[in-house]
Amino acid sequence: MKKKSKNKFASFITNALILIGVLIIVSNIYLLVKAKNSDKLPSLFGYKLLIELSDSMNDTIKTGDLLIIKDVKSSDILVGDILSYRGEKNKIITHRVTGLIIRDEKYYFETKGDNNDSKDLDLVPGKSIEGVMVHRIKSLGFIFSFLNTMTGKVVIVLVTLIIFLSTLFIAELKKEKNKEEELEII
Repeated sequence: MKKKSKNKFASFITNALILIGVLIIVSNIYLLVKAKNSDKLPSLFGYKLLIELSDSMNDTIKTGDLLIIKDVKSSDILVGDILSYRGEKNKIITHRVTGLIIRDEKYYFETKGDNNDSKDLDLVPGKSIEGVMVHRIKSLGFIFSFLNTMTGKVVIVLVTLIIFLSTLFIAELKKEKNKEEELEII
């Protein structure tokens, strides 16, 4: 009985890993296609993933942290929120909102990096906003950065292939074992 429950558990884990691998591949393809057809970051259910690349928000956000950004309306952004927006040369910047200005029914935001001495010189127009940070995962961005390289993509494919082939191999071993047990019974 124990062997059957171990086999079921191993099968469940293997299937779960394969499913996770397939979901990662499918979501990456979806996000890549969506990114090519938009001037905004691709989102999944209104959420975007960003990797912090600078130290302008230390100690709140550290370089290499993975940020989860939520799409929001300009009117929902408050002073104190951490905002990701498009700055010069379309570069994405993540800073804290320090002020809000409404001109001709359009929103503009004053921002400042927590680790910077002074606020940012330019106001951020509402149309430049990617979203508000809702969560951060420490250092996970380094892993995502690696997985975004050619080497990382090869690793993903190889791991998925190894899991798939291992599943086939284990299934074949089980068939052989069952045949041997049937022969012993006869």
